[in-house]
Amino acid sequence: MLTLFIVGDALGAGIYALVGTVAGATGSALWTGFAAAGVLPLFTATAYAEAGLLAFGVVLWLIARALTGPAEPIDPAMLVD
Repeated sequence: MLTLFIVGDALGAGIYALVGTVAGATGSALWTGFAAAGVLPLFTATAYAEAGLLAFGVVLWLIARALTGPAEPIDPAMLVD
């Protein structure tokens, strides 16, 4: 884990050091790279949020069923939307 941290630190420092060089070559189009780097992770964040909300919803449903529902086995097919 420490090795991965060191490699990431070195690569990150190199990327930030090159921003000035790239800005000189691309001019005002530099922001497009930062915009793409900001937009693309939104897909991953959306997927994680959806998975987290699904799991949270299942937990709330199970708690509500345990407190108010009949004491019968839970059909796994009911958990799938």
